[in-house]
Amino acid sequence: MTNTFRRSLLLALDAQGYGSKEDWLQRRIQKAILEHLEGAAEDAGLSTGRWEIQKGGDGLLAVLPPDTPEEKVLDPLVRSFARRLREHNRERNAESALRMRAALHVGPATPAANGYSGDGPVRVGRLLDSPPLRRALAATSGSLAVAVSEPLYRDVIVAAGCTQWTAEDFRQVTVHVKETREPAWLCTPLVGDIHSLDLGEPPAPGDVPGDAPAPGGVRAAVQGSGSAAAPAQEGNAASPVINTQMNGGVVFHGPVTFGISK
Repeated sequence: MTNTFRRSLLLALDAQGYGSKEDWLQRRIQKAILEHLEGAAEDAGLSTGRWEIQKGGDGLLAVLPPDTPEEKVLDPLVRSFARRLREHNRERNAESALRMRAALHVGPATPAANGYSGDGPVRVGRLLDSPPLRRALAATSGSLAVAVSEPLYRDVIVAAGCTQWTAEDFRQVTVHVKETREPAWLCTPLVGDIHSLDLGEPPAPGDVPGDAPAPGGVRAAVQGSGSAAAPAQEGNAASPVINTQMNGGVVFHGPVTFGISK
C-alpha cells in the first residue's frame, strides 16, 4: 500500500469584496495578491518557488515544503504581508483597496485530482471562512486579519516563543463552520488592539469574575451574533457592533477544492 500521508504548513488567503469589483480591478487584485505574497516571502528569507499554490482568483491555498520554518511564516512573513498591503492601499480609495483575510494551520495535505485532500486543507478553509475572522477584518481599519490554528499558536507563538508576536497580540475565538467547531486565535497586524474589537460575541469565561482565564493569558471569546457597522478607526477602543450571518462563506473565483463551499 502506498503511503501518501504528509503533514504540511498551510496558508490560505482571500480578498474582501472581490466579487463586487469591476473586471479590470479584479485583474489588478489578482496580480497584487501574488506580488505582495512573493515580496513578503522574500522579506522573510523564503521563496514561493517551491510552494504548491492552488490559485482561486481572489485567494489561494499554499501548501509549503516540509522544511519551511513555521516561525518565519508566522513572523516575519505575515507581518511583512500586512505592511505591503498597507502600502498598497495608502494611495487608493475604498473601492480599489486590497483588504484580506489569512489563515494558517499545520496538518495533512495530499495532492488529489482537483486540488488537495486531507484534514489540513479542510481546517484551514474553515478558519478562513469563519465569522469571527470576517468580523475582525470588518471591525478594523487595517488591511489584514489573520486566524491561526490552536496547534500553531500553542507550539510556535506560546511554547517556542520564537516570533515577535506575544500571546497578547492574539484573541481566542471559537470557529464553528459546518461540522467544524474548535478554538482559533486571531490577530490584526499593525493596527489597534484585537481585544478592543467588538466581534459581536458574548462575554468569555476569562472576562467574567470568578472564571478562569483563557490559555496563554489571553481573554477567550466564543462565537455569537451581532450587527454590522463601519470599520473602527485605528487605535480607537470604541468599537462598532458587527452583524454577520453565521452561514457566510468564502467565494473563490476559480477552481478550488480545499474544503470551502458557499
